[in-house]
Amino acid sequence: MDTEVWIWTELLAFDSAAPDLGVGAYLDRLGFTPTGVSLLAAASDFVVLHEGLGAERPLFPDVCARFGQAGNEERQRQEWTNHQLRDLVSGLRAAGIRVYVSVFAAYHHDRFHPEWLSDHPEARIVYSHLGVTDGVQFLARLTDGAYYHDLFAAQLARVLTDYGFDGFHGPDCLGPGGSLSFNDCSDGMAAQFAEFLGQDCPVELRSEVGWEQPALAARMELICTRLYPQWVEFNLLRWEQCWAAIVASARSVGKGTMINSANTKSAFEGMFIYGMDYRRIARLGVEYLVVETVAANLALIHGGDERHYDFAATLAEMAAFVP
Repeated sequence: MDTEVWIWTELLAFDSAAPDLGVGAYLDRLGFTPTGVSLLAAASDFVVLHEGLGAERPLFPDVCARFGQAGNEERQRQEWTNHQLRDLVSGLRAAGIRVYVSVFAAYHHDRFHPEWLSDHPEARIVYSHLGVTDGVQFLARLTDGAYYHDLFAAQLARVLTDYGFDGFHGPDCLGPGGSLSFNDCSDGMAAQFAEFLGQDCPVELRSEVGWEQPALAARMELICTRLYPQWVEFNLLRWEQCWAAIVASARSVGKGTMINSANTKSAFEGMFIYGMDYRRIARLGVEYLVVETVAANLALIHGGDERHYDFAATLAEMAAFVP
């Protein structure tokens, strides 16, 4: 079996002050050359607010380090420019490494830069058990009728081309953000679901409730008790549409795509619990399905071997489900 070694890391792994931007030191420390590196740019605004590379500009602090953290045990967060990032990608590729970019969907209330979401509250994730959260809903329909994932996809092709990335890696919240029974049921998502249901939509589902958590919980209770199979199919369809846009954008400029699995769950759980069908995603042309290794956590849960067996069984099932 062909084996590829990929590393998911962030700019803190490199050094903006080094002549080669830290590529040599990083590879020396690894002791091998990985197949690929997924660089976590963290902020979805890295894509949505991309303005090209005509002028050299500092990158947002929450791109230079995940969530804008001050640093880690290796180094403090450094300032990087867009041109330096382009050169880092070039340096890694010159070393024979494929370079993908990944982003999160977090919202920091303009702490590190004026964020796109501040002007578009209709795109915030609204959970039934928490109310409004600090996250961007990739499936959101905006006030102008456009979908966030289409806006993101339109910008993505420019980002991949300008920086020279080999592809895009979709991690947390670019697949389900949580269990469908505790998921985003905002007025916007409820309206999309109502359209999906058509004449079978209950009247109660058409009422707007804002961000009031008790009303959101009641809405989700209605969905789970009366409409859960339809809710599953709606989410399967919407995530498929989201990734169709992303894949089409990447392919239009000759780039690849990879996606994290739904919380490392098996095929059936991925569909029925999280609303993600790996087969549909694979048919779109996504090249890689990333099943995050969680061995350290598995070893700590109850201290038994069965968790490792469960994980191994999940890998085997997914390999058969999505050859």
